[in-house]
Amino acid sequence: FWVNSVCGLCEKTIEKAMDTRGVITADYSLENQMLTVTYKTNKITEDQLHRLINEVGYDTDKSICTDEQ
Repeated sequence: FWVNSVCGLCEKTIEKAMDTRGVITADYSLENQMLTVTYKTNKITEDQLHRLINEVGYDTDKSICTDEQ
């Protein structure tokens, strides 16, 4: 899914946010701003993945982070 970002540090932060229970792999492409995630659907949902990205301060195609995030 799409994640809005601007630099290499963003890429590392986004991938690190996916280091959670249920996520098998996560690869972010800064060039096309796409995050590819392989995950266990019985452990984590797609909505939870989007929220994790919002918590580290990035918007996704399904959710927008708050100013505080």
